[in-house]
Amino acid sequence: MIGLWVLILGGCANSAQLPDKNDVNSSVVYAPPNPDNDAAPAVSPEAFFDQAMGAKMEQNHIPNAVVAVVQDGRIIYKKGFGRAD
Repeated sequence: MIGLWVLILGGCANSAQLPDKNDVNSSVVYAPPNPDNDAAPAVSPEAFFDQAMGAKMEQNHIPNAVVAVVQDGRIIYKKGFGRAD
């Protein structure tokens, strides 16, 4: 079973890319620098993934996707996105 996860996650890692800040078609919104050095308001992982995954799935015509974030061997966030019949 672990071999299957390694295979799946390995394939995902090869296709993962960081967004380009100069890409005018990117759905990622970058916050401007804060000149007062105040802490920027935190965005919850749920809100970030809901916005980013929804936009990218629609843009790339992807019907379903799953996101899992692992830290120190523990799943700290997991959610499925998509349409149900």
